[in-house]
Amino acid sequence: MYDSYDDDEPRREPRRARSGGPAGQVADRDDDYDHFFDDRPRRRPPSDDGERRGGDRPRAARSGGARPGGGRRARRARQRKQRRQSVLQTVVRTIGELLFTAGLVLMLFAAYQVWGKGFEASAEQDRVNDQLAQSWEESDSAEPGEETAPDAHEVFGRLYVPGIGLDLPFREGVTQEDIRHMPGHYPESALPGQVGNFALAGHRTPGIFWELDQLSPGDPIVVETEQGWYTYEVTESHVVDPSDYWVVSPTATETPEGEEEPEATGEMLTLTTCHPLFSNAQRLIVHAELADATGKGAGRPSVLGEA
Repeated sequence: MYDSYDDDEPRREPRRARSGGPAGQVADRDDDYDHFFDDRPRRRPPSDDGERRGGDRPRAARSGGARPGGGRRARRARQRKQRRQSVLQTVVRTIGELLFTAGLVLMLFAAYQVWGKGFEASAEQDRVNDQLAQSWEESDSAEPGEETAPDAHEVFGRLYVPGIGLDLPFREGVTQEDIRHMPGHYPESALPGQVGNFALAGHRTPGIFWELDQLSPGDPIVVETEQGWYTYEVTESHVVDPSDYWVVSPTATETPEGEEEPEATGEMLTLTTCHPLFSNAQRLIVHAELADATGKGAGRPSVLGEA
């Protein structure tokens, strides 16, 4: 029974298992099962309805569909659009941040112009008040002395407005430097207590004439000098243009062009400041008339209360 084999013919060695199988295991000659040992991904056969591999979208038909490369061009167009939108958003955001910062700086500057300068003015007023009290000579007279014209830029009196809590010095002159920290006296106007119009100008800032519009007729205004105390009572308040200089004239009345100004007969006080707040478009004017005048020896007026 062994004669059918030719001893000279080489015998076929059995196939060994692929790597990873048990040693000595003989592989089946049927190649249909080779894929069980193949780690490579196998291609999914196309379905009948034309589904694309890896998704549910149907393949685009060659005829009448998107041309080859159309998907890449669409992606690039979208990317370019996204880059343009990103640049635009960055520019808008940067401009917004710059505008916000500029607005904040302007707000801080405005706050300093109003309240910062108010604190600065208050400190300067306290210093000047101390110097003024030390320089004035004491007097026992119950009658006010004769007022003499002050030198230019000289501090020569104090203004009290109890209705709005004001107690501040004033000086001669109405230049910007003169009225920087306190009211200034119009040099051509009358002196305190004299016949005519004693006129003062001041900024519309805290610590000076910030609340001047709160005064009403009958409210007291007191002026103190080295010679005495002068108590005025508010008569009226009104708003005028900056060019209406007649408000500080001796009679504080508007005289028609070509006519002579009437002669002053009473003792007046006029306070002027900018109007409205944060603007110099107009002028707020407060007029008052002299109600009482006493010497320094008579003590503080009762409307001021105790010192």
